Amino acid sequence: MSRSSETHWPAGQAEGEARKRADFDRFRTRRLSFLRGCQRALLQNLLERGEATIDDVRAVVPIPPNVNPKTIGATPTELAVAGIIADSVRAEKSRRPEAHARKITVWQLIDRHAALAWLDEHPEIPDPGDDGEDAADPSSREHSPPSSPTRSASATPSFLF
Repeated sequence: MSRSSETHWPAGQAEGEARKRADFDRFRTRRLSFLRGCQRALLQNLLERGEATIDDVRAVVPIPPNVNPKTIGATPTELAVAGIIADSVRAEKSRRPEAHARKITVWQLIDRHAALAWLDEHPEIPDPGDDGEDAADPSSREHSPPSSPTRSASATPSFLF
């Protein structure tokens, strides 16, 4: 079940939703080619079978170096907001051993015509290479602010959005 923009979230949930949107926007800006490939893989799976999970995407889209594998969870966001797919309200245990059999969402195709149109309007973006920047988005070339002097280099996460 999706919530409209008029829905009033409980305080902690509203902040969590705002953080999720901000993280997704940052991810979309910095990793557009990876996100696009994941979205296309999800839609192609859904068009073939009607239902799919993020495991289906992980099976065909390799995680680039310096990308946190958790970010693949952002894959369905835009497609669900657009009404192309929806949470089936079912979950299944992940097939990937490293996921420790955790439950994952089963997504369903809602609008086949919109899915085909989305694929036509959103072609694959070439992989930007080893530098981790998306060639399709010049804003991804912004430099990160310097780390705090109290933070050691070893404490800096190796995963980047």
